[in-house]
Amino acid sequence: MKTFLQNQSSLLIIFLFFSVMIWMDLSWSKLSILEIKSIDEYAFHGSLLRVYEGLISFDVKKIFSHGFYSYGSTFFIINVLAAFPWLGETGSSFAIITPRLINTLFMAVALFIMTKLVEQFHKNFFEKILALFFVILMPGIWVNAMWFHPDYMMTAFLMTSMYMLFRSKKIGDRFYWFSVIFWGISVAVKIQAITFAPVIIWSVWIMLRNKSGSEYFVKILFASFVTIVVIFIILNPYVLHPKGANAWFQFFVSNIDSNASNHGRVGELSLLFKIKNAIEFFYVPLVIFIVMLFLSLIAIYKEWNSKQLRLSGMAAAYILPNSLYLLFFVNKAWHHYYLPIFIMAPLIFSFGINLLRDRLSLNLIWSRATFFLLVITQIGAFSPALRNLVELRFNGGTISADSINRYEPQIVFESDESDKENEVFELIKDDLRYDSVILKSPYLPFPFKDSGLSYGQVRIIFGALSPAYFERRVSRSGIIQKEATHILIRKDDIYFDEKKLQRMVKIDAYKIAEKTIQQWILGEGQYNLIKQSRCCYLFEINKE
Repeated sequence: MKTFLQNQSSLLIIFLFFSVMIWMDLSWSKLSILEIKSIDEYAFHGSLLRVYEGLISFDVKKIFSHGFYSYGSTFFIINVLAAFPWLGETGSSFAIITPRLINTLFMAVALFIMTKLVEQFHKNFFEKILALFFVILMPGIWVNAMWFHPDYMMTAFLMTSMYMLFRSKKIGDRFYWFSVIFWGISVAVKIQAITFAPVIIWSVWIMLRNKSGSEYFVKILFASFVTIVVIFIILNPYVLHPKGANAWFQFFVSNIDSNASNHGRVGELSLLFKIKNAIEFFYVPLVIFIVMLFLSLIAIYKEWNSKQLRLSGMAAAYILPNSLYLLFFVNKAWHHYYLPIFIMAPLIFSFGINLLRDRLSLNLIWSRATFFLLVITQIGAFSPALRNLVELRFNGGTISADSINRYEPQIVFESDESDKENEVFELIKDDLRYDSVILKSPYLPFPFKDSGLSYGQVRIIFGALSPAYFERRVSRSGIIQKEATHILIRKDDIYFDEKKLQRMVKIDAYKIAEKTIQQWILGEGQYNLIKQSRCCYLFEINKE
């Protein structure tokens, strides 16, 4: 029994953690307040509904034109199939919870594969448990498991790809191609997975170095990347259609612009700001992050000299270029971008501990003590944050992001948002029609159940309130959207706060929108102010 528990200890811990995350997933499951918790979840819910409509109507275009083309159809179809029984009911809690559970399941898979890889450095169960706790004590691991997002699905497939690549004895054997296939699936889930390319290139280079010459090296890489493209197309066939190809390309360009402008919300973020808000806040203290990068450099150096592929070099080939890319070339401090890096972190630290033990001739107790010190550091750094997450769950609260600046987290409570939801309903109830289309400020609850309106009849203003929102316009999915009959704007929105307004990258667009709204308040323009409450203005389209 003791031996069994030791062998399965990591699996048991993952199961217990998985159970805790399921409990966390059950909170904030009302559609009316979902965007307060995560506007991404709210938007992805709309994509699920569209894919669902495509499946029940056998409309192939709807199935694959989900709108978020940096996330592949694989991600949405898996979640639609899981949540299928509840998607036909507007605002069903199960339709919101089920995709989160799928995400949490992939978290468990990613953690399990991580422990299997750690076994290559430490055969004893104690080190595996320490490595697992080192990761579980990162708040980013929790936060990413508590929402509907593709990052854990992508990471699980990436970890599987790395595991298969490690098992490969030579380039071109079945494990190598299994690795390429799983990498292709991860790219089809989220395009960010293309950043696994340095691992493949590095591994092929080390294994073929001074053996088969440069010609075979080029051929095998070309075949690998062609395989990736084929898998991507099979899982995202909409790209074969001219409109689909254009949609994918436009979304890609939009993402590049987003990475540079931070969604147009704030200006240039400093390196220190990114480290503080993405790494130190969610994953590891700065000193541990620096040690991780230093150990990655050592792993690359040793592997280059030995000409032998090792797991430490593979992990370093991912951690180093991706850390540098996110810190120096992406103008965002979004925690989920860093998730695969820190899932792989125990591999680098395991390498470092073994290296230290060998160089200093330390016994097993000292190597364990080093790993234990890492865990203690994590406990000291993040136990208050993790305790707060659990306490918020008990008290009906969550950490949300301000509608203007994603990096100013706010603690909000379900009871407060329910009160605001009731206030919104009292404001709009007398003016609702069956064909009403409401355009509203983000991070504002909406009474779907009481109003009788569907998800598609309520649209969120993303970015500045531009003229495109006032007219018939084409959605991301290529669908012509009806003109809004009403516009609901928060009184604390950016247009009424000069300090927030001055921080915007695209300030001219916001200033134009501000001027337009002021005209509406005065009774001039395309929309008229008809009502207001403590929280909001309600505008109705000028029928004339």
